[in-house]
Amino acid sequence: MRGTDKFLIGIAIGALLLVVVTFVVVLLQPEPEFRPEATAEDVVHNYLLALQIGEYERALSYINPKYPLEDVEEFVEDINDNCQWDFRLLDRAISQIVEPAQVTGKRATVKVQQSVFLSGDLFDIGQQRYDFKMSLLTKDGKWKIVDGDEYWCYCWDEDDDWCR
Repeated sequence: MRGTDKFLIGIAIGALLLVVVTFVVVLLQPEPEFRPEATAEDVVHNYLLALQIGEYERALSYINPKYPLEDVEEFVEDINDNCQWDFRLLDRAISQIVEPAQVTGKRATVKVQQSVFLSGDLFDIGQQRYDFKMSLLTKDGKWKIVDGDEYWCYCWDEDDDWCR
């Protein structure tokens, strides 16, 4: 066997091993889990996870009940019809890191670092990273989301019901 053939076989075996290791790493990653709802950042994590996996009733339970949402069907309708820009990344590969809350009395602000993985060609796998914030209030020991830069429909905090 010539030296060139051995080199090419080595490259092929190395590439195959790299693919196998990649699959093993991906398959061994733990599934995201809901957290206990003890802190504001837990509530934000659970809200975002519920949206990603389509548990809309659970997601709705984390929103302040003062907003004019009648039921989960109306919540989903708002997401699909009126707030598409704010919820545009639910169908993409994203990674979110929920940072510790900044709590002042009964209010909290939670910053989320979001990475969006963009599909490119083989040598250009793009990633876009940005931060957004969610605001919460606590009442009777429970945190509820009252506003957000992303994954929030602005008509929910309006009294005039403009998006329906």
